[in-house]
Amino acid sequence: MKFLAALLVSFSFFKTSAQISNIQTLQGQIIKENDIRGLAEGSPYLIDEFTEGYITYPEKTFKGVFMRYNLYKESFEMERETGEIIELRMDGILKLGFDRKRPEVFGVEMISIDNVWYQELIPDRFYKFSKTTIVEDAQPGYNTAERRKRFVTQTQYFITDSNLILSEINLKKKEIQPLLTNQEKTNKYIKSNRLKYTKEEDVIKIIAFDTN
Repeated sequence: MKFLAALLVSFSFFKTSAQISNIQTLQGQIIKENDIRGLAEGSPYLIDEFTEGYITYPEKTFKGVFMRYNLYKESFEMERETGEIIELRMDGILKLGFDRKRPEVFGVEMISIDNVWYQELIPDRFYKFSKTTIVEDAQPGYNTAERRKRFVTQTQYFITDSNLILSEINLKKKEIQPLLTNQEKTNKYIKSNRLKYTKEEDVIKIIAFDTN
């Protein structure tokens, strides 16, 4: 369980934004794109391609930053205007977000809570944590000694209560329903819209409706 109160207070202090054309001022370690992709089959990234977004520090926000989140290394990578790829230094970064105009990444915002990066599905209410590991599978056939390496992503969900305490939940009715603040009204909304507690996109709608 993690407390969000201090984090929420900190956001009230950064109101300054800065649009930059040359983002080489952001520091990081230069890396090679194929270093990670060559480890296993599949993708280690939350979003495969570099996606335009922003990075928020306590003093200002940098916009027009092309980046992606590496689920395997739990770090952010940025593509500079020169084509170089760097792993961002996370010191002081409070929040990152991606272009909301693209349907496939709509609402993807990342927020740091106790040095752990969560996807903020609903601000101050519903969060998602994803981590990718490499697993090895024995190949079918006569040569069972041959093994295949692949990236596998595991996901956890977290919700806050009235005291802003972050608790892990599974996408199940018996775990989510008791946390709803207006169960009667929300249950009618769920039935009329045929929503399911087991589907992430439906749970986002349920919690958003209940929160409002």
